[in-house]
Amino acid sequence: MEFNFENNTDFLSLIKNKENQILDRASDDIQESEGFKIVFAGLKSMLKNNAFNGSKIVLISESEITNVKIDEVNDFNDFFGNKNFAYNQIVTVDKKIDIISAQRSELPKDSNEARKCFSEMSKKGDVVFLLLKNKVNYFIKGIDKSESPFFSLADVNKYNEKKDISQITEVFLEYQESLKDRKSYCKFFIGLSHLKSLHKDLNSTDDVKKFVIDHKHLLRNKPEDTFRDDLRQFLTFNLKVSQVKEFLLENMRRLDIYLYDEYGEIYLIEVKWVGQSVHQDGKQLGTTYTKKNIDPDAFYQALDYLEELDNKGENIIRAYLVVFDARKEDLDDTGKDFDKSLLNPTQIKHYRKFEKLNDLRVKNFHPS
Repeated sequence: MEFNFENNTDFLSLIKNKENQILDRASDDIQESEGFKIVFAGLKSMLKNNAFNGSKIVLISESEITNVKIDEVNDFNDFFGNKNFAYNQIVTVDKKIDIISAQRSELPKDSNEARKCFSEMSKKGDVVFLLLKNKVNYFIKGIDKSESPFFSLADVNKYNEKKDISQITEVFLEYQESLKDRKSYCKFFIGLSHLKSLHKDLNSTDDVKKFVIDHKHLLRNKPEDTFRDDLRQFLTFNLKVSQVKEFLLENMRRLDIYLYDEYGEIYLIEVKWVGQSVHQDGKQLGTTYTKKNIDPDAFYQALDYLEELDNKGENIIRAYLVVFDARKEDLDDTGKDFDKSLLNPTQIKHYRKFEKLNDLRVKNFHPS
């Protein structure tokens, strides 16, 4: 009887799972060996005791690492001071932590690329240790055993430049300042050519130049998506958060921005806008939102979200209401007159975790 396993997907999947289990067990055996523990602890101690702000790869073969003996291994601080370690990016050591080869080679600058590269290196019989500032990541048999989400110095430095979530108000101030830049604000408003064609579509008797000045505040159709996505991108680049995304509640209501910080705590941002947009056909005026759409409705909506998520046991630290103000006139903040005395007891309970931020003023200074 002949068996054709080549096209048997269930059998191939079983073999692949078994292969992964074998690799996991093999990598665990190495990781649990006394030699591995000595090397890992030695490298950690070395980074703690010495000024190191770079990235290096240390390779040691699987056979050598399992034969490392505490009474035979060299001092890791001496290893750090070795010129071959200092001048090269990749060094290979033996069971005594003597350097047996060294290579000057630029390490990948992107964490995803670096992770793939180091995983592949570890499939060739070496345990790969990535020294990254004060962290030690390692790869065994193609398996990532890392203690850090970063695998490149560039990404670590970029992350360290970001602000902590506790500084989110400062980040919003920076974002407000960025909205004065033409490249930032032009994406929200209809363009100059569209304004000129709208002048014809509306049969305006005004001079074209006057019409453009009077209507340059007009937003693109459905600007809420652009406002939300632009803010989300800015927060991603400037805050130390692990996730910035939309979130759907059970009733299919959408939370605009849902932030997870590095400790797993959650922050909400509800995004609204006031002003006037163009109609979806582009030939007439569209939706207008005013202060009345914000106070109190947007306040109550954000508080409802807080209540729903609290009832689900979510650890919500703070909820923010952010309003993009694209009104033609310079008017008071949309939350200036909110009367919290009208809140019911349940809303008050959640109001203490709520904050209405100052309106984000967006002006189309120079239509393009």
